[in-house]
Amino acid sequence: MKNYLRICFIILAICAGSISWSYCDIDTDTSAEHFIRVIKGNISSVNWVGSEIVVKTFDDETTIFVSHSTRITKRGVSIQLSDINISDKVTVEYYNDSPGPLKAVSITVKA
Repeated sequence: MKNYLRICFIILAICAGSISWSYCDIDTDTSAEHFIRVIKGNISSVNWVGSEIVVKTFDDETTIFVSHSTRITKRGVSIQLSDINISDKVTVEYYNDSPGPLKAVSITVKA
């Protein structure tokens, strides 16, 4: 009987060890692609120094960071962040760079 309990204990210890090893082998790859989202609305604020815009929709305001790689266009022509004005109608493609700010991929200013 004691041998039977030892064997059960050994099997249990091996199983518990393999479970803990499997649990510890978590994929920590942070290179996953970002999901692109789209927001349409009017510009309610432009922060040229902080490189941010605030887009006002029907019921909300969203602050989005504008990087040097963000494509900004108006009538199909590239423009600068400084060319965006309050109340401009825009379509912004962005992603959530959690835990950081929302980041704009492209901004299209409607003429």
